[in-house]
Amino acid sequence: MVEIVFEYGGTLDKFMGDAMMAIWGAPLHRPDDPDRAARAAVAMQRELRLRNEEWGRQGRRPLTVGIGLQAGEVFAGNIGSDRRLEYTVIGDAVNTAAHLCSEAGPGEILLGETLYQTLVAPPRSPRCRRSSSRGRPRRWRSTGWSGERAEEGRLRLYSSSVKCAS
Repeated sequence: MVEIVFEYGGTLDKFMGDAMMAIWGAPLHRPDDPDRAARAAVAMQRELRLRNEEWGRQGRRPLTVGIGLQAGEVFAGNIGSDRRLEYTVIGDAVNTAAHLCSEAGPGEILLGETLYQTLVAPPRSPRCRRSSSRGRPRRWRSTGWSGERAEEGRLRLYSSSVKCAS
């Protein structure tokens, strides 16, 4: 998964238990950072499906991953104290991404609305439905992302991220 982050121009921020946090847009900004992050998420799900097939043939248990993505202004820099400094990002977008990550189910990619609105090539979904309850997410079930097959990946847009493994 780390190599996929780098392949799509992201920065590995940290490992947190069985999760990792990756960022796009800091320390270097590119205009297509949101699309790079989204394509990386799809690539991670695809790579994990391939590895699970291989591991299944070896009798090993499969792993599942849920991914949350959000865009927004953050503070990026060396954060900490004189005794320990760490380059990272903090802010509401990071908190939202962490929340989306915790809500993401196996094989699922949750997109914050801010990120979704900045995508040049958002997921195509002929089966979009809005939830009837107020404040609930709009949901997408999609087999394609900008011409690529998402291969059964589920994409959901939340109105108000980062990668988690389970």
